[in-house]
Amino acid sequence: MTRADLALEIGSGTGSLTARLAELAGSVLSVEIDPAFYELARQTVYAHDHVRIINADVLKNKNTLNPEVLTGLEEMKQKYQPQRLKLVANLPTRWQRR
Repeated sequence: MTRADLALEIGSGTGSLTARLAELAGSVLSVEIDPAFYELARQTVYAHDHVRIINADVLKNKNTLNPEVLTGLEEMKQKYQPQRLKLVANLPTRWQRR
């Protein structure tokens, strides 16, 4: 990850990875579906003006990205003019007992 990158993070969680991405990337767009985690992540990275967090599902449906995420990406691309887009995800594993 370099300052030439726009990082699209799927699943902000508490914001710890988001904060690390903010230190390394030129800009970060993070998407968190859970309102409580969204608030925690927002508080974690509030001082980074090149980070935007969206409280939404990254998907509109099974095969389509959420238009809000696409708009956010376009806005970040115009503002920061990154050379590369990098997708980052640290999603929880769901364990089921049988």
